[in-house]
Amino acid sequence: MDALWDNRLDPELTWAEHQDYKAKLTDLLKKGRTGMVYVAEVRGEAHVIRDTLLELRPLLETTRPAFNRTQRHLRLYFGEPEGDPSALWALHLDTKGDAQSGKDEQNNAIHESFRRADAWRAA
Repeated sequence: MDALWDNRLDPELTWAEHQDYKAKLTDLLKKGRTGMVYVAEVRGEAHVIRDTLLELRPLLETTRPAFNRTQRHLRLYFGEPEGDPSALWALHLDTKGDAQSGKDEQNNAIHESFRRADAWRAA
């Protein structure tokens, strides 16, 4: 999370995108603490990936193309530990691009999230 707060999460994000994402993610985390996040497959604030892995998807108000590039999307992955449904583990914060390259990046982030969840379970 520090990387987002310090504007160094993704060098392809503009300063304005970092600021927008910080505000959106802060709002989503507040909603998450109270169980008020809108979970949906499409256009939701969150999406259930598999089992107990949840993807938070802060969305920017507007698309800001900079230097003729596609927008990067922020994703925060959480896990719900077995036996404690009120707890959430922050597993991975990352960005992804649009189109198929974005899907590949997203899949890598999901795999990393599962790897971290498995490591925490084993500890």
